[in-house]
Amino acid sequence: MARSAPGHEPSQARQRKIAHPIRVVVYVRTATTSKKVLDVAGDAFHAAIGHFEGNELVAHHSSGGDPEILEMLAEVIASRPRGEAGGR
Repeated sequence: MARSAPGHEPSQARQRKIAHPIRVVVYVRTATTSKKVLDVAGDAFHAAIGHFEGNELVAHHSSGGDPEILEMLAEVIASRPRGEAGGR
């Protein structure tokens, strides 16, 4: 049975707004171990991963979220392509 505030109708189930709707988790795996190296939430993401098959790079890239934040993230990635630590 749904609860109600005093003097009000029973409340409908409310959708809780998630502060940052995108979560990215990255693991580094070996044959015997798995280690989480990144676990973050935000409003936009760029994700890229690649490997070589012979001499050919096989790359996968995805992005999503707020377009303005995506542009800012692209600038950060372009200025620090190896992921060096930087300011927020």
